[in-house]
Amino acid sequence: MNTPAPKTEQQTLPEPLIVGATVLSEPLLGQHSSKQEQEAVTVDGEDEEFPNDHLSWTRGEKQPSTCRDGFWVILFLGQFVAIAALAIVWGIPAATSGGWPTDDENHLYYSDFAFLILWTALGASAISSLAMLVMTHYADLLIQISICFNIAASLVFSVLCLVQLNVGGAMVGLLFFTVGLCYARAVWPLIPWAASNLVTAVAAIQTNIGITLVGFGMVVLTLGFTLLWVLAFAGAYMHTTVCSGAEDGQQQCESHINGIVVALFLLAFYWTMQVIKNVLHVTVAGVVGTWWFSPSDARSCCSPSVRDSFVRATSTSFGSICLGSLLVAMVQVLNHLVRQARRHGRGNGVLLCIIECLVSVLQSLIEYFNKWAFVYVGLYGYSYVEAGPKVMELFRMRGWGAILNDQLVYRVLSWMSFIMGALSGLVGVLVVVVHPSLLRGVDAKDATWVAFGVGLIVGTILSNILLSILGSAVDTVVVCFAEAPAEFRHSYPEFSERMEEAWCNAFPTEFQVIANSTLV
Repeated sequence: MNTPAPKTEQQTLPEPLIVGATVLSEPLLGQHSSKQEQEAVTVDGEDEEFPNDHLSWTRGEKQPSTCRDGFWVILFLGQFVAIAALAIVWGIPAATSGGWPTDDENHLYYSDFAFLILWTALGASAISSLAMLVMTHYADLLIQISICFNIAASLVFSVLCLVQLNVGGAMVGLLFFTVGLCYARAVWPLIPWAASNLVTAVAAIQTNIGITLVGFGMVVLTLGFTLLWVLAFAGAYMHTTVCSGAEDGQQQCESHINGIVVALFLLAFYWTMQVIKNVLHVTVAGVVGTWWFSPSDARSCCSPSVRDSFVRATSTSFGSICLGSLLVAMVQVLNHLVRQARRHGRGNGVLLCIIECLVSVLQSLIEYFNKWAFVYVGLYGYSYVEAGPKVMELFRMRGWGAILNDQLVYRVLSWMSFIMGALSGLVGVLVVVVHPSLLRGVDAKDATWVAFGVGLIVGTILSNILLSILGSAVDTVVVCFAEAPAEFRHSYPEFSERMEEAWCNAFPTEFQVIANSTLV
């Protein structure tokens, strides 16, 4: 199957836009301005000059359904098989050599915790649903509260330090308080813009809420692979451990595991964690893209878009995900090794500090690049090498460099995760209050804190699933708005009107570039 010729925004009669398996016979690409109108745009009463390339770019297109970057799939599956084999051959014997508790009391004790986890999970699910509703109607207020919360926390910290005569801590608190105020003043006008993106993303996820099941599945995979990895590493560690008798009759054991082997174990762990995370990210991008361009295929809880997007992410696009994830994993391993060297005083401390800073910056850059590249992978099925440059070129043409650096949405999502985790902890406390004898074997004075801790952990895990999905959805909304605002206006006029107004007020110059090239 040959790849269709690329379409550009300068075409007078554009071909039908293909999204997934759906053909939009009447694409709403808008009326294009004349050459003279394209060269000069009026913003706030002043003429702004834009190069013509801001108004012309090659739109993304659905790619043929063929496996891309297959070598990296084979490499990833190879390391997974190796970890599983080590866990079975060495890990399980090492773990079972000491025996496991089997008395009835322990079984009852574990069942109590299972009951508590079940109820807190149900409570966390209800809280998550309520949070989605609140974010839909009060996104602006939530962003404002998240900003003010950090400022207030810095001020409270400073006051507490002054009460305890800790002048240094008070000065640090005042510094963060001042920085927080400056940040709030700078970003306050952007809150409606961030809120409009968040509301649109929430609407897309609410319509296709079945995507959260994929998120839960990713958590199960994460926990399962972590257990497998621990077994494999413990087995390798024990297999290379040599014990010898000492003069006092006690054995002295020392592991001779190779440093390169440890690094490879770390690489396998970080790589798999990144792959699981990015499979979800690419799946969400596909679902939101279908909701944006082809609403008929994304109108139910478990719509075809959820199934199709997940299948693409785990088949034809899986190699691209493996490649991008490997780059981040390699830098994470390097960062870990440098931190360990600093912690144990190996080498020049100043040099290691500089290296750690450089590696951290490199990791941030790659993660930033991957975030947008994987959106294009999910939308159109490009390979990793093709997707990154294409989406960055789109943003460059739009002049969106400063826009993409904003973190308002991620700030409120992190704040909401904290709140949802704490509320789930209170659900755990309520369960123990209703069933005082639930946690047998735990002291009555500690039962409340144990219940709160269990609820906090469960709630944080579940909320992070939902909020990571929303974060991916927001990223996809930004990309889709850059490419096809007219299609969005046609399918969802209410959401489109809010986004257009917010974008125009927050970034008038950049929005006028879009208006002159695509909006009717």
